[in-house]
Amino acid sequence: KENYASGELAATYGIRCNSTYGSHQFYYKNGDLSGEYKMENSLLKSYKSYDEQGQLLVEGSYLTNAREGQWNYYYPEGNKMSVFTYSSNQLNGKEYQYYENGKIRLEGNYYKGELHGPRKYYSPSWNLQLIKHYVAYVGPVGYQYQLPDGQLSDTIKININGKYAIKAYYRNGKPSVVQDYQDYYFSGKSVFYDENGKIQRVSNFKNGDLDGD
Repeated sequence: KENYASGELAATYGIRCNSTYGSHQFYYKNGDLSGEYKMENSLLKSYKSYDEQGQLLVEGSYLTNAREGQWNYYYPEGNKMSVFTYSSNQLNGKEYQYYENGKIRLEGNYYKGELHGPRKYYSPSWNLQLIKHYVAYVGPVGYQYQLPDGQLSDTIKININGKYAIKAYYRNGKPSVVQDYQDYYFSGKSVFYDENGKIQRVSNFKNGDLDGD
């Protein structure tokens, strides 16, 4: 066991034959469970994390101390926020992110830690906003959006060098996504719109890194 300096229980550990084994549990000062590791022969097997209200926030599994398989992340209200797939601690496989109403916000795929293949973005009412095409270790190479007849546009190639903007549209002709790029990196604003042309969210980027919302 381990206690906070003020005396409250902070953690309990499982030991068997000088190896960490079983459940390792961590607690908030109020006594509620904050996280739990399952161990076997001193190797991590699984992990769960909770908020102070007891809601599950994260759950996933390990193989030889590296994240492996599906990891689930949750909103504080309990709905699923995102799902990522890991292999040897690298993102590798399907990715899903959700709105708080449970509808898919985006779906894509990773290969050895890099985005690879089509990544689809949806509005909260689940209308397609954008399909962006990625090549692992290169970056985004093209994009598509839905035309008024419901068909996808031809793939629009993304410029490798210099400044440019991605501009995609809903079937009704209103803008769905506008994103500024410098070379292969976000640089400037990323704006998502709803089907009526109202701004849904805005993010600012600098050299590929988030620079405030």
